[in-house]
Amino acid sequence: MSSTAAASAYASCANIANEFLRVVRSGATDRLPRVTNMHSVGDVEAVTRTFVTATRFALMIAVALAVPLIALAPAFLRIWIDAEFARSYALALQLLVAGYAINASSVVASNVAIGIGEVRMPAIFAMLGGVVTVRALSVLAPL
Repeated sequence: MSSTAAASAYASCANIANEFLRVVRSGATDRLPRVTNMHSVGDVEAVTRTFVTATRFALMIAVALAVPLIALAPAFLRIWIDAEFARSYALALQLLVAGYAINASSVVASNVAIGIGEVRMPAIFAMLGGVVTVRALSVLAPL
């Protein structure tokens, strides 16, 4: 397979995994204005409660979506594209979904940190996440 075709196949799997993460993010991002308001009036207890509740919800949704998608990735790709693509890229999709599920665990924390004015830590974690992703791809992509 050419490098262009492989990049396109990877992009297909990444887009599927990204849609999964978008659902989790949408449930967490709506808390940002609320957290900002609670923080502005000094209600630290409410910020903490919101953080815990929203994190539990995000993780519950992430697991509920990730587990079936990981389990059904070969069948999904076989039906959606074809059997050869499924044999070649099901593992890539499964790894991406697992990685995005792990990423989902930080969505609420990032939004809460931004909501209380602490933007440096989410930026550092985003940068580290990018470095880890590039390094993981450099190892896994040739496989």
